[in-house]
Parts: sequence; structure tokens; C-alpha cells
Amino acid sequence: MIFPARILKICLLGQPFWANRMRRTLIEYAGDEVDVTTLFPQQMPSRVQWREVADADLLMRVGFRPGAMTPLGILFDTFWSMLRRVNSRAAGAYYWIGTDVLNAVREVKAKRTRAPFWRSFQDIHIADSPWLVSELQEAGLAAKQIHFPSPILKSTTIPELPEKFSVLTYIPERRYRFYAGPAIAEAARRLPNIHFKVVAGTGQWLKDPPPNLEFCGWQSDMVPLYQGCTVLLRMLEHDALGATVQEGLCFARHVIYTYPVPFTLNPAVEPVQTGAGNAATGPLG
Repeated sequence: MIFPARILKICLLGQPFWANRMRRTLIEYAGDEVDVTTLFPQQMPSRVQWREVADADLLMRVGFRPGAMTPLGILFDTFWSMLRRVNSRAAGAYYWIGTDVLNAVREVKAKRTRAPFWRSFQDIHIADSPWLVSELQEAGLAAKQIHFPSPILKSTTIPELPEKFSVLTYIPERRYRFYAGPAIAEAARRLPNIHFKVVAGTGQWLKDPPPNLEFCGWQSDMVPLYQGCTVLLRMLEHDALGATVQEGLCFARHVIYTYPVPFTLNPAVEPVQTGAGNAATGPLG
């Protein structure tokens, strides 16, 4: 008799957007192997949720750094400690996704972090990109790089580049400075013959946008935008491996990014090789 493999029970605690996204992806791609639930400290768990916590094999924090000296950080660590006491059998893990690393490293260097951050070293630490792993090492934290499980748009064909050179970029409204909004607006002013399209934000932070800078707001279908651009531009102060970068590459677009991307060709460093009738160009890392 063949017995079915045991379902791995996972409880995710963290930023709602990222925790829910991870849950959806795990269910989509490994639904027959995992049972995933999410908890958020802003809402007291129900009896059913507490039972799920008690039965979980893995308790994982997603995108919320431990040891933060803020009211929400203290609440989060307290809630996490409660979960660990309810189920001391479960493995504990931290999934670092980007800005949480930036803030944690700054706080450690400034000696503005609380003891729970250091006690968390006995748990498993996972980071979304190689550079996040390196940054965490600066704070004395050993992490393993595993890319965040998230569906990525892909093109089944290699779409031709548009006739008119254009740039696609991502600037959320509330964090426009973090995403280099002013610098991109200035680039559009200096390159009036190039059309710039911005997704996520509506540009209310920019008083006098140049005519070649178009704000498209939040988009539910990015396929036409990737197909219509020549270059995907992602510039920001700090990042993991951005989804728009991955999707731009999957649509065979050139990418200008703050970080070097593994397994891509950087023409600024390596000479472009050409073959018979084909230009072996690669995205900017």
C-alpha cells in the first residue's frame, strides 16, 4: 500500500500584500503538498486560526524585520513570540524581501535594535536576492538566497521592439523619491524625443510633467506595456530582484536596473557579439 505524502502545514505572518501573495503562489504551484494560512497582528486570530498555528510545521515571517523599535515592530515581535510559545515544535523562519533588510542593517549599525532581533538568529533566514544575503551578513546574520515564489508574466514568443524608442518604468505615488521619480522626470525633460511611460503612480507629486512623460496609474494587464516598450527602467534606492525586471527580460526587453542581474549580458562591461543576421544583445544588468 502506498501512503500519500504528509501535507506540509505553513503559517505566514507578515506584510499582508506579500504574505497573501506568497500564499496564493504556494497554493497555485504546490497546492497538493502544502496547507497555507496567514495571520496578521492587527487582527486577533480566531479559534480556528489558533488551531492552525498549533498544528503548523513552519511559522514564517514575511517582510517584517524583527527587533524594530517602533510600536508596530514591538507589536509584531510580541505576536510572533506568542505564536512560538503556542507551537514550539514548528520551525521558525524569516523571509527578507527588500526594504526590511535596508532598515534592519541601518538599525543594527546604529545600535537601535532590540534583543529579539539577535535572538532570532537560531531561526532560518531566507533572502530574495544575492545582494540581500550580502547585506544581512553585514549585520552578522547568515541567510540563504531563495527567490520569492511569485508568478511572473512571460511571453510565448519574442515580440519585436516597437518602431519608436520608448521607456517603461515603475514609480508608486507615495514612494516616488525612493523610486527615483525626480531623476526619471529630469531624464524625460532632457530626452524629449523618447516617450516615457510610468505605471503604479499617477504623478500627482510632479507639478509640471514634460509632455513625453505619461503616467498610467495601476495596471491590471501589463502585457501591452511590455510589448510596447524598448527599455524597462527600474531605478530605486534599494530592492530585491524586482518583478518588473524579471518580466521585462521575459519579454526580451533591455533592462536598466540598480543591480546586476545574474545570467544576463551587460553591454557596458562585455562587448556585444553579433552573428549572421542576429545581434546577440543582452539587457543592462
